[in-house]
Amino acid sequence: MSALLHSHSVPAHRPQLYVMPPVSDHPKRVSAEVYRRRRIAAIGIAVLFAVTVWVIAQSIIGVLVREETTQPMQIIRATQPIAADQYYTVRPGDTLWSIAQAVHPKGDFRTVLKRLDDRYGSTPLVAGQNILVS
Repeated sequence: MSALLHSHSVPAHRPQLYVMPPVSDHPKRVSAEVYRRRRIAAIGIAVLFAVTVWVIAQSIIGVLVREETTQPMQIIRATQPIAADQYYTVRPGDTLWSIAQAVHPKGDFRTVLKRLDDRYGSTPLVAGQNILVS
C-alpha cells in the first residue's frame, strides 16, 4: 500500500493558499477631492448649457423682433423741392436714397444724396430725427 501512495507524484513544494477577504457589495468611497472636481465639472456644464440656451433664445427673439419691425421701404415723394437750409424729419423706413429723392423729386438727386451721405452716411437714421438737407 505504501507503494501506491508513493507512486503518485506530489510536488515537494506546494504553493501556500491565502484566504481572500469577502467582496463587498458597496463600492469604495471616493475622496472629497474627486467629489469637488465632479461638482465643478457639473457646474461648468450647467453654465455652458444655460449660456447656449440664452444665446439661442436671444437670436430667436432678435429674429422675431426684426420680422415684426421690418417694413417695406417707403419712398416719400415731396410735392415741391425742399428749400435750402431746411430740415427733413426722418420717418420709419426712410433711407438716404429716399430722402434725397424727396428733397429733389424731379431731376438728378445724386448731388443731394452725396451731401447726405457725407453728413449722415456713417450713422444710422432714426425715425423722428431732423437732418439738414441743404
